Parts: sequence; structure tokens; C-alpha cells
Amino acid sequence: MAHGEDDGVVNYKFGEMSYEALKKVGVNVEFHKIEDMAHEAQPDELNLLGAWLKERLAVPDSAGDETTTRGSGDETGIRGKV
Repeated sequence: MAHGEDDGVVNYKFGEMSYEALKKVGVNVEFHKIEDMAHEAQPDELNLLGAWLKERLAVPDSAGDETTTRGSGDETGIRGKV
């Protein structure tokens, strides 16, 4: 999870509260405070999201030098160098 500390639409404290509630029920969750971010998306947040997705969606092939990305809509996946 990530939340901008300057969000004027969804108060920052609600991001923290959501994180704590998820943790309390056993969800493996991370929380990232994005400084100087309002109710928007910024490169820092998108980079965190991209790294999170890459970590969870990349499946090494048997040679270990390529990955297949799950959920591509194609049964064979998408192959590319890592």
C-alpha cells in the first residue's frame, strides 16, 4: 500500500488505518508513505507498484534467464529477458 501524505481527498490517516486493519487480520502488507503527494499518482508510487507487480507476476522458466508473465490473457504468457 502507498498513500500520499498530502492527500486532501482521502486523509492520510485512513491509509494508515487500512494498513493496520489488514495487518491485524494477518494480511502480509507493506505501507509506503509518499511525501509531498496529494490525491494522485507520482513516479515514486508507480515505481513501488511496478516492483511489487514484477516480483509477484514473474515466473522464471527452467533455464532461469527468462520469465513468463502470468495473467497476460495469452495461455503461453509473455516471454522476455529479465
